[in-house]
Amino acid sequence: MLVEAGIITKDELLEYLQKQHVSKKRLGQILIEEGKLTEKQLYEILEKIFNVKFETSLEIPSEEKISILFSLVPMEFCRKKLIAPIDISNDFIIIAIDNPSDFDTISEVRFLTSKHVGTKFATESAIREHLDTIQNYLKTGKIVSKKHEEKKETKVEVKTESRVVEIVNNIIAEGINKKASDIHLEIYDESVVLRYRIDGKLYKFEPPPLELYPSIVSRIKIMANLDISERRLPQDGSIKFIYNGKDIDIRVSVIPGIFGENVVMRILSKDTNIISDITRIGMTPEEVKLYKDALSKPNGMILVTGPTGSGKTTTLYAGIMYLKQFEKKIITAEDPVEYQINGVEQIQVNPEIGFTFAQALRAFLRHDPDIIMVGEIRDTETAEIAIRAALTGHLVLSTLHTNDAPSALTRLVDMGIPPYLVASTVNFIIAQRLVRKLCEYCKGEAKVDLSLDPELKKYFSPNEKVYIPTGCNRCNKTGFSGRIPIFEILLVNDEIKNALLRNASSFELKEVATKNGMKTLRESGFEKVKKGLTTIEEVLGVS
Repeated sequence: MLVEAGIITKDELLEYLQKQHVSKKRLGQILIEEGKLTEKQLYEILEKIFNVKFETSLEIPSEEKISILFSLVPMEFCRKKLIAPIDISNDFIIIAIDNPSDFDTISEVRFLTSKHVGTKFATESAIREHLDTIQNYLKTGKIVSKKHEEKKETKVEVKTESRVVEIVNNIIAEGINKKASDIHLEIYDESVVLRYRIDGKLYKFEPPPLELYPSIVSRIKIMANLDISERRLPQDGSIKFIYNGKDIDIRVSVIPGIFGENVVMRILSKDTNIISDITRIGMTPEEVKLYKDALSKPNGMILVTGPTGSGKTTTLYAGIMYLKQFEKKIITAEDPVEYQINGVEQIQVNPEIGFTFAQALRAFLRHDPDIIMVGEIRDTETAEIAIRAALTGHLVLSTLHTNDAPSALTRLVDMGIPPYLVASTVNFIIAQRLVRKLCEYCKGEAKVDLSLDPELKKYFSPNEKVYIPTGCNRCNKTGFSGRIPIFEILLVNDEIKNALLRNASSFELKEVATKNGMKTLRESGFEKVKKGLTTIEEVLGVS
């Protein structure tokens, strides 16, 4: 049709097709750039080819529809694919597109939104102008269309952010306000559930609207730089959230469920006050002294054990902050870096590209460190390199997932490390848990209930007074406010080493350790019960 209309010759057509192949641009775009064709001429020809009408301007949707449309189909995607979502209903979304044969993009929109896709055809300039207008509105709350530039700006009586953006921001802000460690968003057949993990327990709160849930998940995925079109596989990412002028790191995990995607956001505190002084992490003066003595050794290994969310990283960081004062070369390998510390080389591992804890440790040994912290010993390779580092004059700090301190020794043996190497490198082990702290304003006195556990008779007298939760407005009627750690500290002395060398079990090692004065997690917890800091039930629940 171009040749027949005399716009280009056959030879020129071949030349432009070659340019199209090299540049990956569309033929019409090249002809407009070369001055061979105007946009109006191009779409007149396309109208004849496809037997459709191309609009030269698009109507701006309502404020509520803008929120929904551009949370389902992000602006970046629209600009990349040159489309504009313009209307939506329960089952359908309508998009403006300038290429009627672009079925791949239409399929992507269908997959992205889980809706049937209707199309309206518009010129490229109409789509770009429409997107510019919407983007300006999302930034300023004002609709200023080039078509009506001569008219006074129309003020829209809404907040700058769209409804979905506002909902997501409020969910995160509320989690930070409530000092939640995790935010859970779950979708079921006909309901959405929003829960915050506060002081280790999950509490339900008012959920967002069911009809906006897919948009809310898409918004969170955009913030976390995840693929919003991928809904079949789990994804992990992170968000930098600014709240009251402070940067908050949030780890995001999205997994597909039978009714849609479920989201967990972990809020990572950047408050370094708790780790700035080793005496602030909840240890008794005697425990602090033992920890400092272990940190003062020039080599060997210090291990902190416990389940996820038990405060292991905080304990390690407090140790690092203590060591920093001695002008040592300190390198850490973490996943992720939770606290940023000046004067410490902190490395983020990335297993997806093959940069594992083991690989980081190998690199560290060539970097002349005095002290190495590795986030977690997850496999035999990492354990072997960490042991070698401890043997060759380095102090190594790390974590393991075991139930108690003595089990850390047998865990290393189970991973393939010879008992003699474990005995000669591991100096000090801390096992820890977090228990909820009683609210200072409403805790009440009660007699100890010895029937809760047969072992209680060893620690409490029948009429001994303890404290219980009652609940007030300050603690949201829970009776608890915050959490405190309980510790089990194992100093690896000669008796422990000898027991390990004769392949003693973790149970036997625990017996030797307690005879040597090791205070178990339960004993540590009951001491804090006697001080009125927590309850017997809390301690029994974690030890």
